[in-house]
Amino acid sequence: MPALAAMQLTRLRDVHVQHLGPLDGRAVLVVVGRQNQLRRSEPIDLIAARLHGPDLTVCWYERPGILHARLRDQALTVAERAWLDDLTARQPLAGWVARKALRLALKLRYPKRHGWVFRRHALDTLPTPAELANFVRHLPARRVFLLGHSAGGRVATLAQAGPAVQGLVCLGYPFKHPEMPEEPHRTAHLASLTKPCLILQGERDDYGNATDATRYPLSPAIVIESVDTDHEWAPMTAEQISLMAQRVQRFLGLD
Repeated sequence: MPALAAMQLTRLRDVHVQHLGPLDGRAVLVVVGRQNQLRRSEPIDLIAARLHGPDLTVCWYERPGILHARLRDQALTVAERAWLDDLTARQPLAGWVARKALRLALKLRYPKRHGWVFRRHALDTLPTPAELANFVRHLPARRVFLLGHSAGGRVATLAQAGPAVQGLVCLGYPFKHPEMPEEPHRTAHLASLTKPCLILQGERDDYGNATDATRYPLSPAIVIESVDTDHEWAPMTAEQISLMAQRVQRFLGLD
């Protein structure tokens, strides 16, 4: 995730989003992460951030509880590096009290709705397709692109209807769970996809590589390209991140 200082936090109707740049600019790229928040891929966040520029604002959309949990963690990390760790080293008791007070203040600023659910059940971290589609409808930008990783890609492909959405990018689409039999609901809708869609699929992706994907009926609007990575997309060098961002830019016509 880009540095906290570079991010903005905006409430759009009932959703808070982190974003780089204005949401009412010429175009917005909405990033939808994985179903399991604990397995979030930093390289994918960095690829998305590389796409940000004068003509494109990048924003990250998640349900409020997960977003607020991360904002609290980020703010605490910033405070630790700036002064809290030093205070604790010099005066352990004062540092302990200050840390407790800061955590309480951050809980009040960034409340986690149904926090116990988010801690124990990763399944509730993603927006539903309806929630994502509703969010896109209320974005002030006229052009919207969706980028999803893993289950986030499935949500994006299910929410792609609407005149504002110009294109989709899926990084590591979950064609088939490696420990489950075929689940038609994962892929059935891909046959009728109407918006241009780029799927970058890891050669070692245990949810299906680019060759495996050819077993499924796919719309002519979908382009699948193979990438030298796995489903986690990590680790990845700075050069690889830059190359992936360029591939996405070319597909979306932003280079």
